[in-house]
Amino acid sequence: MAPRVRYRVLLVEDNPVDAMRIRQLLARSRTASFEVESQASLAVAQERAVAGDIDLILLDLDLPDSLGLDTYATLAAAVPQVPIVILSRPADEELAIEAVQAGAQDMVLKPSLSAEGLARTIRCAVERHRLVASLRGLSLTDELTGLLNRRGFTTIAQGHLRLAGRTGCRFVLFFVDVDDLKVINDRFGHHQGDQALIRTAAVLRQTFRQSDVVARIGGDEFVILALDGAGDQGAAMQRRLATNLAEENAQPERAVALSFSVGTVAFDGRLEEPLGALLARADRALYVEKRTRQRLATAIRGCPTAPPLAEAP
Repeated sequence: MAPRVRYRVLLVEDNPVDAMRIRQLLARSRTASFEVESQASLAVAQERAVAGDIDLILLDLDLPDSLGLDTYATLAAAVPQVPIVILSRPADEELAIEAVQAGAQDMVLKPSLSAEGLARTIRCAVERHRLVASLRGLSLTDELTGLLNRRGFTTIAQGHLRLAGRTGCRFVLFFVDVDDLKVINDRFGHHQGDQALIRTAAVLRQTFRQSDVVARIGGDEFVILALDGAGDQGAAMQRRLATNLAEENAQPERAVALSFSVGTVAFDGRLEEPLGALLARADRALYVEKRTRQRLATAIRGCPTAPPLAEAP
């Protein structure tokens, strides 16, 4: 039997009961071993992290000497080479999500912690962070949007899938198509078409975590490989995408309203399904979603009592 991987974890938590429970959970893990060091204040934790020899930080955002996002920002700036996972109470979940959007690898809710679930989160966060760090500086980005290009997506996503095969992480693959991009180009000009793609990239960045793999792989096609941390097969991320898209379209002086078609595939990385097969499944899901919307639009237009469909301003 291969030896268990060992991780050095800095636990930054001022509640001694929570700190003890987390240490006990990690001690019970059968898939990895953890050397846990606890600190109760940001100042001491920062000093310890800067000293090195830490694989990951488990961070409570509310500490005696720092509160909220400033806690994460201070520690992340001090040790950008160390991945951080946020510890949160359910009442503070939105704040924890903001920290993830700012660059934290992941967040976990304290009441929902389990030994293997927490161990898996740590392993995934460390491996993702190492993978992205190893690929920095390569020419893997789309010039227009600044997102990954097809090559960048393939390179990083395949690394994530190899990681998932070892750790049992679950992912959701999103295939996003910008509706009627050709119409936008023909009616408003290619500048507005480019702006629609740039705005789409901004909505995706706002929706997904920095640790998720977000790319533009074709003219109007975007893909996202996201960790299914909530275990809801991407439902929460889809709701967040819809909300952020509506907020983007509500911005004043938008010449064109954006519309997306989205196909999703949730999968268990342990099944080791090839990336090409996953993309094909997501593309088929996108086609089904687009056809369903077209049938619905036709039905609405055919109903004499229905209001007219809204058009781009």
